[in-house]
Order: sequence, then structure tokens, then C-alpha cells
Amino acid sequence: MKSGINNKRRAEASSLRELFQEQLDHISTLVTHVEQQIQQKRELADQIADTTEALITGTNPNVRIVIGYKKRLRSSAVKLGDYIDCLTEVSPPIVHFDRLHYAEQPVIDAFFTNRDNMQLFFKRSRTVKHFLKSPDHKDNDKVYLLLSANLTEKSVFRSTIEGNMLRSDVRQTHVNLDNRQLLAFSLSEMDLQNALRKWMFDRIVACIRSQLNAKIKRRTEELQKMGKKVNLCHTNPDKYLAEVQTLLEAPQDLLYLYKTEVNTDRFGIKITDNDKKAARHYTLTQAHVAEKKDKAIIFASCQARDLSG
Repeated sequence: MKSGINNKRRAEASSLRELFQEQLDHISTLVTHVEQQIQQKRELADQIADTTEALITGTNPNVRIVIGYKKRLRSSAVKLGDYIDCLTEVSPPIVHFDRLHYAEQPVIDAFFTNRDNMQLFFKRSRTVKHFLKSPDHKDNDKVYLLLSANLTEKSVFRSTIEGNMLRSDVRQTHVNLDNRQLLAFSLSEMDLQNALRKWMFDRIVACIRSQLNAKIKRRTEELQKMGKKVNLCHTNPDKYLAEVQTLLEAPQDLLYLYKTEVNTDRFGIKITDNDKKAARHYTLTQAHVAEKKDKAIIFASCQARDLSG
């Protein structure tokens, strides 16, 4: 009888321990979730504050004398951050290449055109030189590159075969990637994405500064011609801040991304004939920046050893 009672009590105690443990686990999960939410809110607040300060530093630091400038710019900073995050989500895929087989990737082949150009490109980069001399070179086998170039087209006259006939001086379009640059160098995909975010943010800020400076210059010249006193937003930080807010209402007018399909033969001649197979077929992600030439953006990765040749 006693044995039965003891077994029953042990079973009840075991059930209570399991119940208490489940409750403790649930409470622990809730606490962790709340802590994560608090951390995320702090990080978001810090990010908004950093974005606000970067906007002011990049446009007109005198805006800081305006009372409540941070509060006034908060919604604009949030909107700009969200817009850049959306653009980053449609960023180009990462193209992996190596020095020996780079031509297997059409976009990399079009960017470097040959192995000597690739070697010279990396040799001239101060960022790559610094990396190759640093301890990180030994600790990281893979590196990530944010490349950019201007997609250009120009008319050329070449000989071509049409059917069984050789025709000379035929107007064709030559496609090329000019002004090649290494915008950023990173050791992880996340850092590569962040580098693109920073590049887009900097371009937008530079565009705002350029547009406002041009507007100020035009208005100053108009007032001087009329013999009136010059009192504009560059001497009135409050008006300048209002101008910045207005431009940030439509960040898509300052920068946006779009896709371009490229089809060429092995000489870079544009192919428009649907029946002709392209030697190079690739999709470029291009950034349109107001009042600037469009930039082709390329995400690439390679082994660290390929940088040194």
C-alpha cells in the first residue's frame, strides 16, 4: 500500500517538475524575445541617429544650429534607410571567378577583357595592396569585390559576312565597360551588402548637396542682377534643412537601380539578330544617379590568391 502511494507521489512530483520547467522555459523565451526587441529598437535608433548626422555632415553642417533638426530629419532618415534597404534586396548576384577561368563568367570577361588587364587592375589598387600585406590575407581564402563601370556603346565600321557575301564598312555597335573601379573590398557577403548601402547613401547625399548648391548659385546670381540682398538657404540653415527634407521625400528621383541585358560577340559587337548566338550574354544591374552617368554595379568574389597573380 505504502509503495503504491509513494509511486503516486513520485509521479505527481515529476509532473510538477516538468510543469515548472516548461513555465521557466516559456518565461526565459519571453525574456529573451523582449531583450531582442529592446536591442533591435536601440540599434534602429542608433542607425537613424547615424543616418541623420551623416546627412547633415554630407550636405551642410550649419544645419546643426537649427533647434530640433534631428527630430525634423528623423522621418526622412527612416524613409531613406528603408529605400536603400529595398534597393539592396535587388542587388546583383555574386559572381565567383578565378584568374585561370575568368572568361567562363561573361560579365567578368567583359569587365577585365583579358588576364593582363585583371592583373594590372588589382596591382594598381591600394586596397588590394594593403590586404595582401595584412594578416587578413593569411586568415581569409575568399574575398568579395564591389566593382563598377560605365556601360558605353559607340558606332564602329567593320567587315561582316552576310550569307555568302563579305560586306565592308558595315556600321555596328561596340559595347564596352569603361572607367572600371573597385568601389569596395570585403571579407564577407554581409560586408559587401553594407558597402553597397554606404555607396548608395553617399551618392544620394552628394546628389542633394550638388542640387542645392546649384540652386543656391542660380538664385544668388538672380538676386545680384536685381540688386537685391542675398539671404538664401546656405546662409539660412532652417531653409536649407527644409530643402533637404523636400528632396528626401522622393529618394527614387535621386537614385534607383535597373537591369540591362547585354548580348555581344567575342569582340564586344552588339548582337541584335535573335537567330545569332551571343558569345557574351549577361545582365547588368545599373545605378541611375541624378545628373551623373549611370554606373554598372557588379558583385564578385574570388580566392585571395587570385589577387596577387
